[in-house]
Amino acid sequence: MEKKDCLFALVECGKGGLNPLELLRQARIKSRKLVILGNCGDTAAMLTTVRAIASENMDFPIRFYQGVGVDEAARLERCQSYELINS
Repeated sequence: MEKKDCLFALVECGKGGLNPLELLRQARIKSRKLVILGNCGDTAAMLTTVRAIASENMDFPIRFYQGVGVDEAARLERCQSYELINS
């Protein structure tokens, strides 16, 4: 199985979703970069999730966008191939 350029994780406020460490593990297996897309008015709550992932990671690229669609984020990150998961 060839890795995708990006793994997009749609994260919404108030939903349990994936464990941050599980999200990072899946991203390392499936892609070259993890892009977290937040759909929440409270950016501070989203940054808690991003910080939890970043604290366990030193070498895997992670990006965070707030209020940006998948197509726009793929264009910004230059992802030719990607996978989308809801967390």
